[in-house]
Amino acid sequence: MIGFVERLIPRLLGEEHFPTPATIEKAHRLGRASERTRPILVKFLNFRDKDKVLRVAREKRTVQMDNNRISFYPDYSIEVQRKMLAFNEVKKKLREKNIEYATRYPAKLRIRHGGGFKLFSAPSEVETFLSTVQEEG
Repeated sequence: MIGFVERLIPRLLGEEHFPTPATIEKAHRLGRASERTRPILVKFLNFRDKDKVLRVAREKRTVQMDNNRISFYPDYSIEVQRKMLAFNEVKKKLREKNIEYATRYPAKLRIRHGGGFKLFSAPSEVETFLSTVQEEG
């Protein structure tokens, strides 16, 4: 699996970004064999390799292999995942208002507004922000 992923990354994300292969310490699939696709967990030996893979995948926006979409996600702790999930309701409201946002580690939400960015640590802060945007508009 390690060799497969080391060869797959440049193929998916572009040889020009990976003149030397990313060094992978561990790689394995999750779940049991079935007809569904299964995620592959990858542990990079070097943080820079991991960061580069995530950055290039984000820049490409859509990565496909054999007409199947391939997604890349960082692996966060359960605590950080729960904090990020708490933003889901306000993210729906932001999408409805066509307000651009991004999730930032560790569990913060960055919103583009008024030519700049605002960073929020809690969903309640975003709700307050949205109420002021409603009043303005």
